[in-house]
Amino acid sequence: MLPRILALTSEFLYRTFTPCDPSGTCDWVESSTQFLQEARWYATNQLLPEGQQIIIGGRRAFNYEFLPFSSLGLVNFTLLAATNDPEEDNLYPFVHLLPDGTLFIFANRDSIVLDYNTNTVLKTLPTIPGEPRNYPSAGSSVLLPLLSANQFLTAEILVCGGAQYGAYLNPSQQLLCSSTCGRIMVTDAAPVWSMETMPINRCMGDMIILPSQDILIINGAQQGKSSV
Repeated sequence: MLPRILALTSEFLYRTFTPCDPSGTCDWVESSTQFLQEARWYATNQLLPEGQQIIIGGRRAFNYEFLPFSSLGLVNFTLLAATNDPEEDNLYPFVHLLPDGTLFIFANRDSIVLDYNTNTVLKTLPTIPGEPRNYPSAGSSVLLPLLSANQFLTAEILVCGGAQYGAYLNPSQQLLCSSTCGRIMVTDAAPVWSMETMPINRCMGDMIILPSQDILIINGAQQGKSSV
Protein backbone atom coordinates (compact mmCIF):
# COMPACT_ATOMS: atom_id res chain seq x y z
CA MET A 1 0.00 0.00 0.00
CA LEU A 2 1.17 3.57 -0.68
CA PRO A 3 2.12 5.65 2.35
CA ARG A 4 -0.47 8.15 3.47
CA ILE A 5 0.95 11.64 3.82
CA LEU A 6 0.02 14.33 6.31
CA ALA A 7 1.17 17.95 6.15
CA LEU A 8 1.51 19.25 9.70
CA THR A 9 -0.09 22.45 10.93
CA SER A 10 1.90 25.63 10.37
CA GLU A 11 5.06 23.63 9.62
CA PHE A 12 7.26 22.67 6.68
CA LEU A 13 7.43 19.11 8.04
CA TYR A 14 5.52 16.07 6.88
CA ARG A 15 5.03 12.52 8.10
CA THR A 16 4.30 9.23 6.33
CA PHE A 17 2.51 6.18 7.61
CA THR A 18 2.82 2.75 5.99
CA PRO A 19 0.26 0.13 7.16
CA CYS A 20 1.60 -3.21 8.36
CA ASP A 21 0.27 -6.60 9.48
CA PRO A 22 -1.59 -6.75 12.82
CA SER A 23 1.45 -8.45 14.34
CA GLY A 24 3.75 -5.63 13.22
CA THR A 25 4.52 -2.23 14.71
CA CYS A 26 3.36 0.72 12.65
CA ASP A 27 3.98 4.36 13.42
CA TRP A 28 4.24 7.74 11.75
CA VAL A 29 7.70 8.63 10.44
CA GLU A 30 8.64 12.29 10.24
CA SER A 31 11.00 13.17 7.41
CA SER A 32 14.33 14.67 8.48
CA THR A 33 15.69 15.12 4.95
CA GLN A 34 12.84 16.63 2.92
CA PHE A 35 10.48 19.46 3.79
CA LEU A 36 7.45 21.14 2.32
CA GLN A 37 8.19 24.22 0.25
CA GLU A 38 5.37 26.15 1.94
CA ALA A 39 4.19 26.11 5.54
CA ARG A 40 0.62 24.75 5.42
CA TRP A 41 -2.35 24.82 7.73
CA TYR A 42 -5.79 23.59 6.56
CA ALA A 43 -4.46 22.22 3.25
CA THR A 44 -5.91 19.34 1.19
CA ASN A 45 -3.98 16.25 -0.01
CA GLN A 46 -4.99 14.18 -3.04
CA LEU A 47 -3.38 10.96 -4.26
CA LEU A 48 -2.53 11.11 -7.98
CA PRO A 49 -2.38 8.26 -10.55
CA GLU A 50 1.42 8.46 -10.63
CA GLY A 51 1.61 7.71 -6.91
CA GLN A 52 2.47 11.27 -5.94
CA GLN A 53 0.35 13.40 -3.67
CA ILE A 54 -0.61 16.94 -4.56
CA ILE A 55 -0.92 19.28 -1.58
CA ILE A 56 -3.19 22.23 -2.26
CA GLY A 57 -3.66 25.46 -0.35
CA GLY A 58 -3.83 26.18 3.32
CA ARG A 59 -4.16 29.40 5.25
CA ARG A 60 -2.56 32.17 3.16
CA ALA A 61 -0.90 29.52 0.96
CA PHE A 62 -2.19 30.26 -2.55
CA ASN A 63 -0.28 27.49 -4.29
CA TYR A 64 0.24 23.75 -4.52
CA GLU A 65 3.17 21.32 -4.51
CA PHE A 66 3.89 17.61 -4.82
CA LEU A 67 5.30 14.83 -2.64
CA PRO A 68 7.59 13.23 -3.65
CA PHE A 69 8.87 16.46 -5.10
CA SER A 70 8.22 17.36 -8.73
CA SER A 71 10.26 19.46 -11.12
CA LEU A 72 7.27 21.82 -11.19
CA GLY A 73 8.24 23.01 -7.71
CA LEU A 74 5.87 25.36 -5.89
CA VAL A 75 3.04 26.33 -8.26
CA ASN A 76 1.00 29.51 -7.82
CA PHE A 77 -2.74 28.85 -7.84
CA THR A 78 -4.94 31.84 -8.63
CA LEU A 79 -8.23 30.16 -7.60
CA LEU A 80 -7.18 30.29 -3.95
CA ALA A 81 -6.03 33.90 -4.07
CA ALA A 82 -9.28 34.92 -5.80
CA THR A 83 -11.52 33.20 -3.22
CA ASN A 84 -9.71 34.38 -0.09
CA ASP A 85 -12.41 36.77 1.15
CA PRO A 86 -12.31 38.15 4.73
CA GLU A 87 -13.77 34.89 6.02
CA GLU A 88 -11.11 32.73 4.33
CA ASP A 89 -13.79 30.29 3.15
CA ASN A 90 -11.31 28.48 0.88
CA LEU A 91 -9.48 26.31 3.41
CA TYR A 92 -9.46 22.52 2.98
CA PRO A 93 -10.50 23.00 -0.67
CA PHE A 94 -12.60 20.14 -2.05
CA VAL A 95 -10.45 18.11 -4.46
CA HIS A 96 -11.57 15.12 -6.54
CA LEU A 97 -9.58 13.13 -9.10
CA LEU A 98 -11.61 12.85 -12.31
CA PRO A 99 -11.62 9.81 -14.65
CA ASP A 100 -9.38 11.53 -17.21
CA GLY A 101 -6.70 12.25 -14.60
CA THR A 102 -7.51 15.93 -14.12
CA LEU A 103 -8.63 17.49 -10.84
CA PHE A 104 -11.90 19.10 -9.79
CA ILE A 105 -11.03 21.78 -7.23
CA PHE A 106 -13.64 23.78 -5.29
CA ALA A 107 -12.90 26.75 -3.01
CA ASN A 108 -15.46 28.99 -1.27
CA ARG A 109 -18.18 28.92 -3.97
CA ASP A 110 -16.07 28.60 -7.11
CA SER A 111 -14.56 25.59 -8.86
CA ILE A 112 -12.40 24.59 -11.80
CA VAL A 113 -11.04 21.56 -13.63
CA LEU A 114 -7.24 21.64 -13.50
CA ASP A 115 -4.50 19.90 -15.47
CA TYR A 116 -1.98 19.84 -12.64
CA ASN A 117 0.87 18.75 -14.94
CA THR A 118 0.77 22.04 -16.82
CA ASN A 119 -1.08 24.24 -14.27
CA THR A 120 -3.75 24.79 -16.91
CA VAL A 121 -7.37 25.57 -16.05
CA LEU A 122 -9.32 23.42 -18.51
CA LYS A 123 -12.76 24.48 -17.38
CA THR A 124 -14.16 27.21 -15.13
CA LEU A 125 -17.42 26.08 -13.58
CA PRO A 126 -20.34 28.29 -12.52
CA THR A 127 -20.40 29.68 -8.99
CA ILE A 128 -22.59 27.50 -6.77
CA PRO A 129 -25.68 29.34 -5.46
CA GLY A 130 -26.03 30.01 -1.76
CA GLU A 131 -23.53 30.07 1.06
CA PRO A 132 -19.74 29.56 1.20
CA ARG A 133 -19.00 25.83 1.36
CA ASN A 134 -15.39 25.44 2.50
CA TYR A 135 -13.76 25.68 5.91
CA PRO A 136 -14.49 27.53 8.19
CA SER A 137 -17.99 27.48 6.69
CA ALA A 138 -17.39 23.73 6.57
CA GLY A 139 -19.66 22.13 4.04
CA SER A 140 -18.73 18.75 2.57
CA SER A 141 -18.30 17.17 -0.85
CA VAL A 142 -18.11 13.80 -2.59
CA LEU A 143 -17.49 12.48 -6.08
CA LEU A 144 -20.61 10.45 -6.82
CA PRO A 145 -20.09 6.80 -7.83
CA LEU A 146 -18.62 6.22 -11.29
CA LEU A 147 -20.78 3.83 -13.31
CA SER A 148 -19.89 1.06 -15.74
CA ALA A 149 -22.94 1.99 -17.86
CA ASN A 150 -20.96 4.96 -19.21
CA GLN A 151 -17.50 3.33 -19.02
CA PHE A 152 -16.81 5.22 -15.75
CA LEU A 153 -16.24 8.41 -17.76
CA THR A 154 -19.05 10.61 -16.39
CA ALA A 155 -18.18 12.45 -13.18
CA GLU A 156 -20.74 14.19 -10.97
CA ILE A 157 -19.84 16.12 -7.81
CA LEU A 158 -22.10 16.73 -4.82
CA VAL A 159 -21.50 19.67 -2.44
CA CYS A 160 -23.71 20.09 0.64
CA GLY A 161 -24.10 22.52 3.51
CA GLY A 162 -21.91 25.33 4.74
CA ALA A 163 -22.26 28.33 7.00
CA GLN A 164 -23.92 31.59 6.07
CA TYR A 165 -21.63 34.35 4.89
CA GLY A 166 -20.79 36.44 7.94
CA ALA A 167 -20.93 33.55 10.41
CA TYR A 168 -17.15 33.56 10.85
CA LEU A 169 -16.97 37.32 11.41
CA ASN A 170 -19.99 37.35 13.76
CA PRO A 171 -19.77 34.11 15.77
CA SER A 172 -22.06 35.30 18.58
CA GLN A 173 -25.03 35.49 16.19
CA GLN A 174 -25.07 31.70 15.59
CA LEU A 175 -26.48 32.08 12.08
CA LEU A 176 -28.31 29.16 10.49
CA CYS A 177 -26.20 26.87 8.32
CA SER A 178 -27.08 26.16 4.70
CA SER A 179 -29.91 23.78 3.85
CA THR A 180 -28.86 23.25 0.23
CA CYS A 181 -26.87 20.76 -1.81
CA GLY A 182 -25.56 21.32 -5.32
CA ARG A 183 -24.86 18.63 -7.94
CA ILE A 184 -22.82 19.29 -11.05
CA MET A 185 -21.90 16.99 -13.93
CA VAL A 186 -18.31 18.13 -14.32
CA THR A 187 -17.72 16.18 -17.53
CA ASP A 188 -20.58 17.89 -19.40
CA ALA A 189 -19.63 20.39 -22.09
CA ALA A 190 -21.44 23.17 -20.20
CA PRO A 191 -21.90 22.07 -16.58
CA VAL A 192 -24.57 23.68 -14.40
CA TRP A 193 -25.44 23.30 -10.72
CA SER A 194 -28.66 21.48 -9.85
CA MET A 195 -29.77 22.53 -6.38
CA GLU A 196 -31.61 20.40 -3.80
CA THR A 197 -32.75 21.04 -0.23
CA MET A 198 -31.74 18.91 2.75
CA PRO A 199 -34.27 18.07 5.49
CA ILE A 200 -32.30 20.26 7.94
CA ASN A 201 -29.71 23.01 7.82
CA ARG A 202 -26.21 21.58 8.21
CA CYS A 203 -22.56 22.60 8.39
CA MET A 204 -19.53 20.68 9.65
CA GLY A 205 -21.13 17.44 8.44
CA ASP A 206 -19.49 14.40 6.85
CA MET A 207 -20.58 12.49 3.76
CA ILE A 208 -19.93 8.87 2.91
CA ILE A 209 -20.92 6.78 -0.12
CA LEU A 210 -22.90 3.66 0.85
CA PRO A 211 -22.83 0.35 -1.05
CA SER A 212 -26.30 1.25 -2.35
CA GLN A 213 -24.73 4.34 -4.02
CA ASP A 214 -26.74 6.56 -1.67
CA ILE A 215 -24.91 9.36 0.15
CA LEU A 216 -25.14 9.40 3.95
CA ILE A 217 -24.66 12.80 5.64
CA ILE A 218 -23.94 12.61 9.37
CA ASN A 219 -22.85 14.84 12.24
CA GLY A 220 -22.39 18.59 12.07
CA ALA A 221 -24.50 21.45 13.39
CA GLN A 222 -27.49 23.49 12.29
CA GLN A 223 -26.06 26.85 13.38
CA GLY A 224 -22.69 28.54 13.52
CA LYS A 225 -19.43 27.65 11.77
CA SER A 226 -16.02 26.11 12.39
CA SER A 227 -13.30 28.16 14.07
CA VAL A 228 -9.93 29.05 12.54
